[in-house]
Amino acid sequence: MTQFNDLSPNALDVLKDLGNYGSTVNKQDREVKGWKYDSKLDCAVKSYYTSDDLREISRACLEIADWLDT
Repeated sequence: MTQFNDLSPNALDVLKDLGNYGSTVNKQDREVKGWKYDSKLDCAVKSYYTSDDLREISRACLEIADWLDT
């Protein structure tokens, strides 16, 4: 999992847009790591998303898109 050879260019762009997410060093972690803004610290902090996290984000994005279309 340290390479993203099987992902489409679109998926890679989304990972970059989310916060420059990439694979973690340890395959067993099954996470992507990147950066997100922490308003309490007023800076970007390293963050990790599991497959469940990404599915939750996806569901929320679909809900928001549906809301925008109504």
